[in-house]
Amino acid sequence: MQRTGSNWYMGTADAVYQNIYSIGSEQPKYVIILSGDHIYKMDYSRMLEYHKETRADVTLATLPIPPDDVKQFGVVEVGQNAEIRGFQEKPASTSFRSPFNPRPWMPPWASTSSTPRYC
Repeated sequence: MQRTGSNWYMGTADAVYQNIYSIGSEQPKYVIILSGDHIYKMDYSRMLEYHKETRADVTLATLPIPPDDVKQFGVVEVGQNAEIRGFQEKPASTSFRSPFNPRPWMPPWASTSSTPRYC
């Protein structure tokens, strides 16, 4: 049963928990869970195709962030085979580094100079 008042949807995981019965009763083949505090301009069809092609149990969309910014975000540890190895919710710092980006603090659209610049 959905709660209302001051305890109404206390984060993404709680929103999923409160609606798990609806998800179960509808029996969808795929479920896309998005954080409610973002505006998305992502083509989810590409992500879903990748998910199906790799036959994954779960697929996440993530971006590399500078180490000094981890306290603002949930941080995912990813293994060499793109598997999820760990998660930290807004840690003060983290040792997690991406095996796919030698400079995990620099997004693909940033400059390749020694000083990261964001577009």
